[in-house]
Amino acid sequence: MGKLIDISGQRFGFWLAKSLGPKNKNGQTQWLCRCECGKEKLVTLNSLRTGNSTSCGCNHTPNLEKEKFGKLTVLALDNIKCDGRRRWVCQCECDRIITATTYQLRNHKITSCDSCRSKCSRIDFLAENKFKSKLNISILDHFHGTN
Repeated sequence: MGKLIDISGQRFGFWLAKSLGPKNKNGQTQWLCRCECGKEKLVTLNSLRTGNSTSCGCNHTPNLEKEKFGKLTVLALDNIKCDGRRRWVCQCECDRIITATTYQLRNHKITSCDSCRSKCSRIDFLAENKFKSKLNISILDHFHGTN
């Protein structure tokens, strides 16, 4: 049997090794790891060292915060999903706040608020694009300093 290697405190992709865990059913050494998103999971030492596991899966979902898409700057992830899709709270250059999906932003389907995009009313624009989402008021308050 080989000498145990202490990897606590080491990073493996998005994982941070915290402490030695129990061996799995195959007798492999596992470590309790914390992902950058906050989720904790037991991961085998082999998976960490070979790069087979680099996160809990959250790195497959991009973090668009602070990125610009046309006239929109992404402020935060909206915690309300619509149709199972992740939505982002965005601020237009004119200071209006809208939400958009990752797909809409990355594929340039939405690059500004409705007022900047056209002279249509916001309700017409939202209905036209089947763009249904409630804004997370606490996120908006946070970014506008009204809490």
